[in-house]
Amino acid sequence: LKTSLKTAVVDSPAWSKMGMNVTPVDSDHIQGMDGKFRGGLQVVAVKRGGLADQEGIQKDDILVGIHVWETISQDNLLYIMNDADFKESTRVPFYVVRKGKTLEGELDVESLR
Repeated sequence: LKTSLKTAVVDSPAWSKMGMNVTPVDSDHIQGMDGKFRGGLQVVAVKRGGLADQEGIQKDDILVGIHVWETISQDNLLYIMNDADFKESTRVPFYVVRKGKTLEGELDVESLR
């Protein structure tokens, strides 16, 4: 089990590009938001020194959006990272829910190139 989990973490685009491992959660798992979000990606691991770590994303944050896109699934994240507008940007906003509060940060897209 440990080997397959480690492989899944290392092979995911979220881990290899952004330095975080995420798992989808539905709106019921997002504290204090009363259905404001349809769901998100809960951060289950953050790679020390990776982009997520540098941008202040923490374990147990729920990533609910990047720029104009919602992040409900790994497919959403993959779509965003492959989008031409995203790739051409230098920095884009991201949104996480942490302990019932929505926080905004900026993602350094240039570092993904």
